[in-house]
Amino acid sequence: MIATEGPVLVTGCAHPGIDRMAARAARIAGRRLSLVLGGFHLGGVSQARLRQVISGLQGATEGVAPGHCTGERAISLILRAFPGSGPLEVGRGFPLGPDRLV
Repeated sequence: MIATEGPVLVTGCAHPGIDRMAARAARIAGRRLSLVLGGFHLGGVSQARLRQVISGLQGATEGVAPGHCTGERAISLILRAFPGSGPLEVGRGFPLGPDRLV
């Protein structure tokens, strides 16, 4: 976890559960995160689990940037729940602040 204008959680591949990781990071920081970015490890998860993850992320962070192992279906649904966020892509810039993604 690093801090900019707010705490940011950077993951490789979130095998323990991105929702649980984000919730724990927010508890440690004492506030909601500004951004969670990286691999969310959600390819092939059930619709029910995906809804649970999205709900958990909404409680823990302002924005997301899902990456390589999140899965296309999961990325689409997560980004609908986080307007203004976008996927983690090669060459994409991420100013770490309230306006997050460019």
